[in-house]
Amino acid sequence: MLVLSTKDRDRLKVLHEVRQGHLTQRQAGEQLGLTDHWVRTLLVRVKKEGDRGVVHRLRGRVSNRRLPEKVRRQALNRPQVEAADEAVEDEPTQIGRALEELGIGWIPAHSPQAKGRIERFFGTAQDRLVKGLRLARACTLEEAHAYLEGEYLPLWNERFTVPASNAQDAHRPLRAEHDLAAILSHVEERVVTHDYTMRYQGKVYQIARRDVRPGLRAGRVRVEQRLDGNVAVRFRQHYLSVTECPSPPPATPPVKPVKSKKARGKAAHRWMEGFNLQKSPPLWAIVKAETSPHPDTG
Repeated sequence: MLVLSTKDRDRLKVLHEVRQGHLTQRQAGEQLGLTDHWVRTLLVRVKKEGDRGVVHRLRGRVSNRRLPEKVRRQALNRPQVEAADEAVEDEPTQIGRALEELGIGWIPAHSPQAKGRIERFFGTAQDRLVKGLRLARACTLEEAHAYLEGEYLPLWNERFTVPASNAQDAHRPLRAEHDLAAILSHVEERVVTHDYTMRYQGKVYQIARRDVRPGLRAGRVRVEQRLDGNVAVRFRQHYLSVTECPSPPPATPPVKPVKSKKARGKAAHRWMEGFNLQKSPPLWAIVKAETSPHPDTG
């Protein structure tokens, strides 16, 4: 069975347009980002091999940089802790989770498919849109919008829109297991405490006694913040009735007892008695008295 990538299918489609005479080799090279010589080479391969001619010659061959089997086994037998850490990093976003629950496949923005698609569009827009704006002499944002909506987009749809090969509507109807209110919620997980309460966004919720079941205590529940503002809690396949607990009053800090200062008792000694610093002689007089000769020693 021949498996073609998105790039191979795009090349094959353009090459068929060249073979039918709708495009020249130069135009095909500009669309595919290839030289005229490489376009001619691919045309020869498609003529000889059919659709397989656009497949790269190295596809299916063992790479020269392939790791030995012993190294591969060692990498696969890493500790489970490292595998768990990597699994946490790959947790889907809220959009990815909702798409997964709806059974819708998605193409990540950083995948080669998405990058190739948007880069091809950018190449076309830079080549056609910029020139069209220049010819329309659009100098303001309003003039650019008018050209985009009035001329460029109708021309784009007329030239590049391809009718579907099957006109049947491929949208799938919602099934009984698709609960849009739950799927389109902001979902988080919480752990139930031993008193059957949980915390969410700074609030405490009490689980109703009638909904207590085995495994709920210390178990994980799914908390859904619905679009209407309500909070729904699900444990396994059962929704639980919860009520918001009133906030406890703010705790008042304990009052510290005021220690009374004890009055100092009077000193029992009298060595400071009769001392008055204001009535003492100045310092220069004391120094002069100390340095002057005593009359008895004269």
